[in-house]
Amino acid sequence: MYLEKSRLDPLTGLLNKYTIQFLVEEHLAKPAQKQPSAMLLLDLDHFKQINDTPGHLIGDSVIRQIASVIQDFFKDSALCGRIGGDEFLVYLTDAADRSLLILQAEILRQEISNHTSRRNTPVKTQVSIGIALSSGRCRTYKSLFETADKALYLAKTDGRNRVAVSD
Repeated sequence: MYLEKSRLDPLTGLLNKYTIQFLVEEHLAKPAQKQPSAMLLLDLDHFKQINDTPGHLIGDSVIRQIASVIQDFFKDSALCGRIGGDEFLVYLTDAADRSLLILQAEILRQEISNHTSRRNTPVKTQVSIGIALSSGRCRTYKSLFETADKALYLAKTDGRNRVAVSD
């Protein structure tokens, strides 16, 4: 799919916040859309410390590395975007297998941590992930986002560096 550069986040090359929202809304609005989908919200743990200690250039490098891991992990099977400073959104159009989805998120969480360690980044990077599954009550971008955000909050309050699913 060809995307104008203005539709991409300039730091990471992932979809920007507005483009990913538009594409998710477009997918969810399809009348024949019966297949379960899922939204993953990823938030780097303690990212402010990275910017405050080794500095913003290292922080930018970490953001680019994380974006690369996410893009490589999902290849063309998901919409991947950066929605804030250290926040990413992944939208999977096929999430019929809940157990597989949770396993994928857990592997992604580990990959992010392992990747930055292998690259000799002077910081240890960890990520919390919140997951929302489309359902009868969760069929809009707003409802999926709010549900995934609640799950992300649970992951953060339960100690960070974990995956949580909101039902």
